[in-house]
Amino acid sequence: MANGFAVEKLPDHILIQLRATLAAAPEFFRATADKKLASRLADEAGYRPMGVEYSVSPDRPDHVESFSVNGRTLETPPFEFDSARVLWQEMRLSFGLLEHIVEGLAAELAANLAGEAYESKLRGGFRRWSRLQLNYARPSDARTPFIN
Repeated sequence: MANGFAVEKLPDHILIQLRATLAAAPEFFRATADKKLASRLADEAGYRPMGVEYSVSPDRPDHVESFSVNGRTLETPPFEFDSARVLWQEMRLSFGLLEHIVEGLAAELAANLAGEAYESKLRGGFRRWSRLQLNYARPSDARTPFIN
């Protein structure tokens, strides 16, 4: 951490789960706009269309769509099509595995900065406020020099 960054070696079971999440994404993002829009959820979860996250300027649109999960929505929502349900389930599994790693890194960073232990103060706190977001872009379709 003295260098301003940390490298975390992920165990094989987490890497396998992350690959499963990434493998589920293309089928969802290739679906029709209507199907994807029907997969929008409250709390910034589910699908988010292009143009709304990183830019509010019509002359520089955001060319990234995304799909997010969070710790506030534990059950699989009643999605209308299978690829949304599969992507949600894979991302929720990844969220659960990554949550503990992020919590541990934040506790270690807080302890280094404050000079006191923070693990017990932070334990479980990330579930409510964190989210895992998968961004999807098609650079070849972008009409501007920047994707986001």
